[in-house]
Amino acid sequence: MNRTLPLAAIGLTVLIVALVTVYAADLSTWTTDFEDATIVVGSAENSQDIAAATKIADTLGISATTTTTTTGEKVDLYTSADKLFMNDSINNVKNILTDDDLPTILADGEFEGDVSADYTQTITLGSVPRIVFGKHPTSDTDPVVAIQLSTIPSTGYLYNLTVTFNKAVNFTDSDSKGASIK
Repeated sequence: MNRTLPLAAIGLTVLIVALVTVYAADLSTWTTDFEDATIVVGSAENSQDIAAATKIADTLGISATTTTTTTGEKVDLYTSADKLFMNDSINNVKNILTDDDLPTILADGEFEGDVSADYTQTITLGSVPRIVFGKHPTSDTDPVVAIQLSTIPSTGYLYNLTVTFNKAVNFTDSDSKGASIK
């Protein structure tokens, strides 16, 4: 009878027990081992991947963040002290954007028409659009985080761009028609 196999199994078991004993850790602090961990979700992510990555981050006790690449100007609608949460209106923290927030898009300018006039621009964020999680509007796809819009555009707008001139401008005047806004 071949006794090599049972002896090898006993030897492997002794080795595993020895390694576990030598490398055993205090499990009360196991999450601190992951403080600098990074969880990567690909650029073609889906909501299940994001939900799983968030669950892993929560379990490990690390902050879940996302990184996206943006071209052009952008502005955060929250601050480090005031966050936006699910079911919050998009204007909960910031409700007006100016050229301080978006210096190129909302730059001050000049209009040369029937009169020479300077103008400023602002964006007022709507109070009805909310951050929600669900199937939008009603679909068979997985739920996602989205902005829920109103069905009444006059009161439930996403944003309102306002251009304010320092002088009255007659846009129907022949000198104003077709004039450039600089």
